[in-house]
Amino acid sequence: MFGWHEGLSRRTAQARGFYVVLGATLAGGALISLLPDFEPIDALFYSQVLDGVLLPVVIFVLLMLSNDRRIVGHRRNPRWVNVAGVATIVAALAANAPALLG
Repeated sequence: MFGWHEGLSRRTAQARGFYVVLGATLAGGALISLLPDFEPIDALFYSQVLDGVLLPVVIFVLLMLSNDRRIVGHRRNPRWVNVAGVATIVAALAANAPALLG
């Protein structure tokens, strides 16, 4: 994203930013796990709930990007992919509605 070299196959000196972000993320996760009353199962459950809630938004953004001629040129999605994407968004919203509204 920032033009940094990345990957575990590179040495630390070659991908310094990547390893700093990786280390900070691991340290942050370790610190969160040390909080009093932290329940790992609850964290896993709620992370999946968040994934389900954000799924329609992510698919919508991907559909918009993959159909933008300025980004993908002539390699836009075929119609059936767009239909499947919209159907998936509708299905995800339908699945989320009872959990979020009731």
